[in-house]
Amino acid sequence: EPPQPHNNEYDILCEHENTEEWKRVQAVAKLLGLEEVGCIFSQTARNEDDDFTVSSHEITRMAVWQSAARRRRKAESTSGEDVDDLYVTAVVKRDDGGDVHFEAFQCSTQFVDLCERGVIVDPRTPGKALVVPGIGDGDEAMAAATSADETETAAASASASEDAPAGAAGTVFTTRDVMVGIKDVREVDNDWFVVPVKILDHVHPLLTSLFAVENRLTPCGPAELKDHLQLCRGKPFAEALADFHILLFLSAHFDLATDMALLVDAVMQKGTVLDGYKTIVEAIAGCA
Repeated sequence: EPPQPHNNEYDILCEHENTEEWKRVQAVAKLLGLEEVGCIFSQTARNEDDDFTVSSHEITRMAVWQSAARRRRKAESTSGEDVDDLYVTAVVKRDDGGDVHFEAFQCSTQFVDLCERGVIVDPRTPGKALVVPGIGDGDEAMAAATSADETETAAASASASEDAPAGAAGTVFTTRDVMVGIKDVREVDNDWFVVPVKILDHVHPLLTSLFAVENRLTPCGPAELKDHLQLCRGKPFAEALADFHILLFLSAHFDLATDMALLVDAVMQKGTVLDGYKTIVEAIAGCA
């Protein structure tokens, strides 16, 4: 889980890509043979009048990430044919009673296609079309520079939204007419493009989730590692380390290309952790 800083502007998305921690997450996941299948939005409290599922900032980022995942899967496909869109966004929020709820969603394929074609206005830069990174030069140019009259209309729509704060964050603006139902419009409710995804229980055949999760209010450090190792006393050391968050924590102390590769291999193969690595892990935990 990435850091979750508070932002009074609830429709402004705080992203944490390309940080050192994120790079370690990707490296550990790759060593474990895991694939990125989605992201989590931690939503702050909203106005009582807000009745949308995700904000305009959130739904456009969902589309960008789904587009990247779809193109990545297609590039990896041996057939080269279109692939299913498996990238999912989980939305976590707290209600007035303090209970935490989470649901999973995707953007519709139509919305992802509209974003790739430069039809959707970027809520971060009103008046300009959203640019989806990685799209070919021709499409990128079309996304970055719409015609003058389209840009003018999009800017006017975005400016008008500033006078209606209760609904603006729940509205997507377009650079040209799009058909919704039987009408051509340039303003569409976000929920028109949001598709619910069923959540199923899942238990990984190898990895547990017992160790403290990073970036929460609860501590996650050497003391927690020590408690975990004591809890797993009597089990093979590789089994005690079979937790994604433990491996992520240790990746800050070991070389990713060499040491972590050997540690993860021992975990995956349920093998023996070298004595030197075991000593270092116990020293980090303060057990030695």
